[in-house]
Amino acid sequence: MSESEVIKEYYFDDYYRVLVIESGSKYVISVDVYYADWKYGNYREVCIGEVCLLVKELAPSEINVNFANVEKVMVIGVRVGDKRETVNVKWIMGSKPGDDEIEGIYRHSWRIAQGELTEMASNIRE
Repeated sequence: MSESEVIKEYYFDDYYRVLVIESGSKYVISVDVYYADWKYGNYREVCIGEVCLLVKELAPSEINVNFANVEKVMVIGVRVGDKRETVNVKWIMGSKPGDDEIEGIYRHSWRIAQGELTEMASNIRE
């Protein structure tokens, strides 16, 4: 087995993809979302020209979800000019989620992308 290997691929709502990837003893659950805004302040931004990647890391204590072994959640966005959009939510977990948990992770990711499930929902863009 390679260092990073796709374990399973899921699709929801016709075309939104969820990938479950094993990386060593950790699992990354990568959830495609699209929200036409960015709800987080205090984030990292890496730019090449006018295109920027936005990354907000959330600790399990900052989100109101109950999935086992969540180590952190990363909300990923893009900025082009003044426009900010949220495009992905990544879950870093200490164990592989079951098939029954994947849909819950997908549904919660949309709410996290919109800033709804976090303590920081009131900390809108700085």
